Amino acid sequence: MRHLSMSQSQIIRSKILASSHPESQFLQLDNDILEIYDEFEKNYNTIQEIDKTNTKIETKQKITEQPKIIKQQKKLLKTFDGLQQSDLEIEFINRIQIIRFRFYYFRIRIKGRQSPLQILLNFPSKITSTQYKLFVSTSIEFPNKFNADQTVQSRFVKVHSKQNSKLFFDEYVYLTFYSEFDAIIGMQITFGEQYTASNGQKLVQSMINFDTFQDRRTIHPKDKILQNIELAKTRMYSKLDEMLKAKHRHTKSQETIQRSKLIQKEVRQTRLIKLLVKDQIAQFREVEKIHQKEQQLQIFIKKNWIMITTLFNFCRQIYRKLEKVRRKNKIAARAKLLVWQLHTKALIEVRRYGDNPFIRSLSKSSLVISTFTSYIQEKCFNRAEKILSQFLVDIILYQTFINKHIQLISKIKCIQRNYRKLRLVRKNFKDKFIKAFKEKIYALYQGRGSDQKPRINIEQHIITKLFEEYSSKIKHKWIDSRRAINVLSVLKKSFSVQRQDIKLYQLPDEAEMQLIIQQYYKLKKQLS
Repeated sequence: MRHLSMSQSQIIRSKILASSHPESQFLQLDNDILEIYDEFEKNYNTIQEIDKTNTKIETKQKITEQPKIIKQQKKLLKTFDGLQQSDLEIEFINRIQIIRFRFYYFRIRIKGRQSPLQILLNFPSKITSTQYKLFVSTSIEFPNKFNADQTVQSRFVKVHSKQNSKLFFDEYVYLTFYSEFDAIIGMQITFGEQYTASNGQKLVQSMINFDTFQDRRTIHPKDKILQNIELAKTRMYSKLDEMLKAKHRHTKSQETIQRSKLIQKEVRQTRLIKLLVKDQIAQFREVEKIHQKEQQLQIFIKKNWIMITTLFNFCRQIYRKLEKVRRKNKIAARAKLLVWQLHTKALIEVRRYGDNPFIRSLSKSSLVISTFTSYIQEKCFNRAEKILSQFLVDIILYQTFINKHIQLISKIKCIQRNYRKLRLVRKNFKDKFIKAFKEKIYALYQGRGSDQKPRINIEQHIITKLFEEYSSKIKHKWIDSRRAINVLSVLKKSFSVQRQDIKLYQLPDEAEMQLIIQQYYKLKKQLS
């Protein structure tokens, strides 16, 4: 049976090689594919056990996947706020218990892994993107809204490497999570781009699925050889696709290795340049130190020479001064000697008038002293009186001038304050007067029977003139009343006098207002 199967497979192989299909021409050129046919020939008798092995593999996959799911369900990362970080797992879904209005700090080890880093956040369906924030940084351990590289408010986060390289060279990615809700969230972490299957792979997979389905449904022994050939063909396509994938992965790995080598080479070159620069800086600093030492030595020598020359000059000046002092002392000694000689001669001559000098000079000295003191005393008294009188006159004039000046300034300030106050009061009184005038005119118009508020054009210069006349009239009345009050206060009358209290800023009564309105219309007619 085995010889028969071998001969049949050789016949089938010759038919496939002799076919005019373009794929068969491609197969003739590839020796690896011919080896695949030999493998299928050896495994021809075990084709019927494929279903069993598939079922075993499926059950095995289910068994292996089951503890992982359990592990994912039991994996609950309990975190708390504070400056402490929690490491996130890459293989499993990280389930984290979140409490509202707190900051949670995490980190993910990314060194040597593919870029980009993709983080998928799983929340309950009722939570919106405005209720949480995620701050991402590769350099700052505790990122916030001021120093983070990214601030994300979505369920998907993508972090690229620096300079768009395919690998991460940083040690960690640091995350800060802040939320306004209480929940248990999930974080799933993946590295690299997630590519979808190509059309060729989908076609091969569909062919494999179709053949296996047919293999399960048809059990006729006639078609089993053709089915096996088709199965081998699909297997060959899948193997070819796997080889292409492996070649693609190999080229990618070679590119990554070359890029990593280039990066390492650049890092080495930068380190070498830094070392050379450090050596040059050290040499330059040594040369600079030597130059500074030489300059300091020259400065020290110059300072010493300057000190020596100044010391010589100082010593010379001291010597000259000492010579002058010595000469002066010599001359003074000679003068003292001469004076002493003259003094001794005078004493010898004075002794003629008495042996005791007290007796000789007592009467003469007393007389001289009394006359001198009387003269000096009278002169001192006269001079002291003149000085004191002049001082008192000057100080009184100065003090009176200061007092008058202070009084004048205080009066001026009081006048200014009263003037400003009265000017403000007069302005307010004028506004009240004009307002009362307008209200009176409006009242007169409304008294005629018109319900609507009339539109009256009041001449400002006329009303101002009338106001000035009224204010001057009131002013004269007020002055007369004040004079009468002052006269009564001077005379100190014991009896009480009935008088009318007149205010300086008093609005006119009804009769006065009627007269003012009449004067207003007269002046208005005259001007018109």
